Amino acid sequence: MADSAPPSLTASIMTLGLKDKNPRPEPGAKHAAGAASAGWPVWTHLLWAGAALACLEIVVAFDPGAAGRSAPVAAVAFGVLVIALLSAERRRPRPGRFGAANAVTLVRAVLVCFLAGYIGGTVAPAGNAWAIVAIAGLGLALDGVDGWLARRFGLGSEFGAIFDQETDAALILVLCVLAAQTGKAGWWILASGALRYLWIGAGFRLAWMRRPLPFSQRRRVICVIQVGALIVALIPLTPTGVSTPIAAASLVLLLASFATDFLWLAKRRDIEDPATC
Repeated sequence: MADSAPPSLTASIMTLGLKDKNPRPEPGAKHAAGAASAGWPVWTHLLWAGAALACLEIVVAFDPGAAGRSAPVAAVAFGVLVIALLSAERRRPRPGRFGAANAVTLVRAVLVCFLAGYIGGTVAPAGNAWAIVAIAGLGLALDGVDGWLARRFGLGSEFGAIFDQETDAALILVLCVLAAQTGKAGWWILASGALRYLWIGAGFRLAWMRRPLPFSQRRRVICVIQVGALIVALIPLTPTGVSTPIAAASLVLLLASFATDFLWLAKRRDIEDPATC
C-alpha cells in the first residue's frame, strides 16, 4: 500500500469484500486484555511461523504419499506473508506487540502457505487430497478462535481485522486453484479467489469504492460458506458431478454479495466524503 494513498484506504480495505470483524470486548474481560495482548513482536512471531512451516515441509518430505508437493512455492508464499506483515507493522499507530488473536491468525496464514505448496503438484485422492481437506478444515476452524479471542479480551484492531480478512482471501484463492487443478471444478472457480483482489484494484481507480461498508453478517456467513464449499468439493469422495455444482453455487453467492456491496456504494458515490472535507 503506497504511503500516498488516501487516509481512508486502509480502513476501506478492511471492510471491503469477504467479511468484516469489528470485535468488542465482552463485559468483565478488560482486566484480562492486557495479559492476553502481551506477546512477542511481530518479527519474533514470524520466526516461529517460519520454523513451523519448515517442520511441516520436513514431515511431508518423508511421506511417500505426499510426493509432488512444491516446497519452493510454499516458501514463496511465506515470503509474501513476511513482506506484507512487516510492511503493515510499520504503518501501525502503536507497533510492538502482536497479540494472541493475531498469533492464531498467523497459524492460519502458515497453513495457507503450506497448502500453496500443493499448487502445480500431483494431488492423489489417497494422499495429498485428504491432507488438503484436513488442513483447510483446521484453518476454517481456527478462524472462529481468533475472532473469539479478539472479542473476549478486547484485542480487536484495524491491523488484526485486515490480517484476518486477507488470510481468508488467500485461503479461498489457494483452494480455488486446487479445486480447478484437481478437476473438482472448472477454471471458472478462480473468479471466487480473484474477486477480492479485483475489488481492491478497482478501489485504487474509483475513490468511492474505498469508502467503508457498514457491518454485515452476510459477508461473514458467505465467507464461511465459500471456504466450506471448496473444502467439500475437494474431498476425494465427492464426485465431480456434485463438487462442480457446489463450487458454482458458492461462486454465485459470493458474486451476489459483492454486487450488493457495489450497488450500496454506487448509490452513494456522489455523496461527499467527510474525511476529505
